[in-house]
Amino acid sequence: DGLVQSMRTVDPGELLGALNARFPLSAEGEYFTLWLGTLDLKNRQLWYATAGHNGAIVLGPNHPPEILSYPSAPLGFDADPSYNTSVIHIESGARILLLSDGLYEARNAGGECWGIDRLRDTAAAHLAQPLPDLLRTVVAEARCWQQHDEFLDDAAIVGIEIE
Repeated sequence: DGLVQSMRTVDPGELLGALNARFPLSAEGEYFTLWLGTLDLKNRQLWYATAGHNGAIVLGPNHPPEILSYPSAPLGFDADPSYNTSVIHIESGARILLLSDGLYEARNAGGECWGIDRLRDTAAAHLAQPLPDLLRTVVAEARCWQQHDEFLDDAAIVGIEIE
């Protein structure tokens, strides 16, 4: 919230640019990825930008499941990157899934990632479920893929249902 106040903007691309300037690649090579969005419920618009992260999926009764991402550098990799803001219309009944990469990067015994596409397809196949059940189903499918309960990386998913 301090960054938003100091910049006087809620534009996700502008905010990612400011964060990139504040958090350069460390001497140890540490960096982070981020998906950032602004949801305008009055106008039913979702503004988003990404810094190397496939952090959200939108799906709905009249909207094909869509991964809200585009190729971009993680924060700190480039001193002067351009993080573009995209805008989509969000219809009534849509669901927005916000997720960490540890969920879709779950690997099976052969080392193959479950992947963002499988996660999207699983969510779309279970769209009729109540949102809490849908979220549990997605996590259960990722666990089934890797054949154990514990994830090697952070695994989180949050759902937003638009009325």
